[in-house]
Amino acid sequence: MEKKFSVFVYGTLKSGEPNHKTLAETGGEYRFVSSGTTMEKFPLVVGTKFNIPFLLDDAGNGNVSLFFVWKKLQ
Repeated sequence: MEKKFSVFVYGTLKSGEPNHKTLAETGGEYRFVSSGTTMEKFPLVVGTKFNIPFLLDDAGNGNVSLFFVWKKLQ
């Protein structure tokens, strides 16, 4: 049996960003649960030739980051 899980997303998977459809257009396989922000500031860096975002483990520097939580239903 496949396990259900939740996923925390930021960067290009957020609503309005280019990879958002990866979760939103799955025929109901994933459901949006909630949004929030990190309690502390963290640096967000967009790197590699694929523009992949990374939150760096440097609490207190950077900005508060917006994130979304999605849950796998099937």
